[in-house]
Amino acid sequence: MHSTKKLTLTRACANLKNLLILVDHYDLSRARKNPDVETPLKALEEQVAVYFTELTHPDALPTFPFQNYDVYYACLDNLYHNPLTHVDIGNQEQVNSGYLAVIFRALHHLQAFSL
Repeated sequence: MHSTKKLTLTRACANLKNLLILVDHYDLSRARKNPDVETPLKALEEQVAVYFTELTHPDALPTFPFQNYDVYYACLDNLYHNPLTHVDIGNQEQVNSGYLAVIFRALHHLQAFSL
């Protein structure tokens, strides 16, 4: 069941901020050399899945529940289909910053309408 009609701009921003917190939990776990870095990643992936599966595609809606709903949908679609992954070889900070940029970009667009 899709709960898009119950979704508000405030709730969408709170959801994205919650994802930022989950990314931080993963990053702190990784920085502390915690051997179990998969648990925070799994929690992040599951939360993205919950948020994304609750949404209705923008093309299927007669009207958006709030301005820039399509940006929120595109952000979660991107995060859902391109989850944050742990890399053993390479620069994890660049991977994380790319993931965070998607969230920050959507938050910027959403908060432009919350003023």
